[in-house]
Amino acid sequence: MQTSDGANLERELQGSADALSQAVSELPESIWQKAPAGRWSGLECVEHIALVADGFSRQIVTSPMGAEGVANPEREADLYRMVHSRERAISAPQVVQPRNRFTTLSDAMAHFRQIHTEVLNRLKQVEPHLRSLQVQYPVLGLITGYEAFLTIGAHTMRHVAQIHELAATEGVTVAQ
Repeated sequence: MQTSDGANLERELQGSADALSQAVSELPESIWQKAPAGRWSGLECVEHIALVADGFSRQIVTSPMGAEGVANPEREADLYRMVHSRERAISAPQVVQPRNRFTTLSDAMAHFRQIHTEVLNRLKQVEPHLRSLQVQYPVLGLITGYEAFLTIGAHTMRHVAQIHELAATEGVTVAQ
């Protein structure tokens, strides 16, 4: 039986995946490999999103259990805003930087969809223990499993916003 925490996270993760798919569908593939100096291309953003979601969800399911945690909606909202916000540049660790594995957007999105399915399966695997899992987050320190899955969705949305910014530099308007 799915908990309300699990259902909330599943909606968040699905919503962010849908937003990425929407952004991808609105842009001509011809601009996906272009990137302003010092920035990632849209294709590289999709690869990075998949690398982070895969690596972080794997880490979550192998994290140690702590004391049963309680919901902290204020902290969770702050965490979501911080990860989602594009106001501050965050350098990705080398392990999750794009490696140009994909030459087409359709290949990158197929890989993302596969990873997205695995993330949802990992969520179901640990759902009863979301608030007691203790996950080490590179920027934030120790967070709960619930907060960790929440950041996966927020991270995807951060890069959806980046893709919209890239589109604007090419004169393409997308629905937000």
